[in-house]
Amino acid sequence: MREHIGSSSSSAARPGGAAGRRAAARLSDELRHEASHVTEPQRVAKDMALHVVQLHASAADIDAMTQQNAALVEPSSAASLSLRQQAGQLRQVPAAFRLAPARPL
Repeated sequence: MREHIGSSSSSAARPGGAAGRRAAARLSDELRHEASHVTEPQRVAKDMALHVVQLHASAADIDAMTQQNAALVEPSSAASLSLRQQAGQLRQVPAAFRLAPARPL
């Protein structure tokens, strides 16, 4: 790049010269190219930062859902135990209605 700057400045010294315009155009192109080496990592870093924020938000959502599920486990377990006990009690009810064995006529 330095050689381009030196050659373009000597060519650009002649006002209106085609070589000066070409050198200036080359220099401008190279400066844009070099600037992209600075701006591209900045853009990538911004994108990565955005993704990290999104990942953090997703992890927080998953954590909240996990806590909600954990909070629901205890009442569900208690309800299941209660139903099991009630089913056991209901199985015993028909025993009170058993008839004596039939006698032959």
